[in-house]
Amino acid sequence: MTTLSLDILNPGTVQHRKSVMQLVIFLIRKKPLVLYSNLPRLVEAVVKSLDPNVSASRDAILESATEILGHIVQSFPTIDFHMASQRLAVGTSEGSVVMYDLKTATRLYVLEGHKKRTTACSFSPDGRRLVTVSLDESAVLVWKVGSSFTSFFNPGAPPRQGHGGSDPFKTLSFNIGDEAKMSLESTFELVHFEWPSDRSVKLKIRESVLTFST
Repeated sequence: MTTLSLDILNPGTVQHRKSVMQLVIFLIRKKPLVLYSNLPRLVEAVVKSLDPNVSASRDAILESATEILGHIVQSFPTIDFHMASQRLAVGTSEGSVVMYDLKTATRLYVLEGHKKRTTACSFSPDGRRLVTVSLDESAVLVWKVGSSFTSFFNPGAPPRQGHGGSDPFKTLSFNIGDEAKMSLESTFELVHFEWPSDRSVKLKIRESVLTFST
């Protein structure tokens, strides 16, 4: 997996990079668990390949890179993309969430709230909130992720959450008993968010539906 990431970042040729990306797409479709532990590294490699300062290689692999990211977002609930803002959120096994800007192909900041594996994340329709859930913690975190003066003057820092420190905007606990106990692969199908509105989200875990105000 490390080799695949390096081949995307430093290919011998543009055609080689495209071939590697097609292999990654195949693995996402057929063997998603093979990629899971290295998803953050893989996503970072794909994002960096879209660097607008290297327009020749970006133009050549744009279609393949876009296809990879599309499959990743559809296949893994730990990753979500907001089209209007071109932001990509990547949840990790350590609990943090890495935010990328696809317009500039850069890592914006890291949100550190969960202490255990992030199970899923999702942007609000307006892109100003990100919700994350960890089944291991039975907790949902709400983050403000819209542009702010703080992030403008302090690049690399997350937007202010409305209070001191780096804690999430909201921390919401839940208890659904054994419903939350499932294999890693099962979370790909059985855990997801739905947004009735910009500030209301439903978390679906198996047959349980939890509604939160964001």
